[in-house]
Amino acid sequence: MSYFMTKGGIRLRYEVKGEGRPVLFLHGWGMSSGVWRYQVEYLSKKFKTVTLDLRGHGGSSPSDDYSFEALAEDVKEFIEGLSLGLVSLVGWSMGGSVAIMVANKFPEIVSTLALVNTTPKFVASDGFPHGQPEAMLRRLERQIDRDLNKAMVEFCSLMFEQEGITEEVWETVALKEWPSKETLKGYLRTLADTDLRGELIKISHPTMIMHGMLDRISFHEAAVFMADRIKMVRLETHHDEGHAPFLTRPDWFNTELEGFLNEFRNYN
Repeated sequence: MSYFMTKGGIRLRYEVKGEGRPVLFLHGWGMSSGVWRYQVEYLSKKFKTVTLDLRGHGGSSPSDDYSFEALAEDVKEFIEGLSLGLVSLVGWSMGGSVAIMVANKFPEIVSTLALVNTTPKFVASDGFPHGQPEAMLRRLERQIDRDLNKAMVEFCSLMFEQEGITEEVWETVALKEWPSKETLKGYLRTLADTDLRGELIKISHPTMIMHGMLDRISFHEAAVFMADRIKMVRLETHHDEGHAPFLTRPDWFNTELEGFLNEFRNYN
């Protein structure tokens, strides 16, 4: 693992493997770059895979600003600091929200966009019934305060349809050291306040949306909502999977992602 220091003093942990066109992977809430193990193993033979711990996660330093605008700036500085050039962004769940922000704020550094089990708005509202009730976030905050490990293990269990989950997959997400309570709750507040619906029509890059039909965190209806509003888009659904198909169906996921990357390999 290596480290990159942002201008604001945030130390970001990352790993680069392979050669070729860069593919940058952004993980979800409470996780780390290690969740992409199967994608790195497969795609690093043909691409330059780059995995990054978002601020406050994994080996990256915490902050008092967990807005998606701040995270987008981190990613931009990181891409430019490593001289990666045009990157294909792959974002899972909250990482997909960050990827949307990067693609729209800094379109000149992004070639393609893959959004994995992402929603433009985590909390449901009158105009968007496809999110979680706000009470769910408040309940999760209280659980984190009472027992951080128990709260996160219960959250991770929501990611999967339990049958067939291997010990290896579970150990990939059930981290030995979670982000701090303050970091997790800071990101929950960002998720509660963020509405990216207006950003969807602005996306100008070829985009693939990959989603598990059985997702209990970011509902599949949200993926359909996004696909109806992004210009150049493809929606790929796995009907038997939940929130993390890249972990539970890596062969399917890797094949779909590789095909998408190859289809637009000359796009800029």
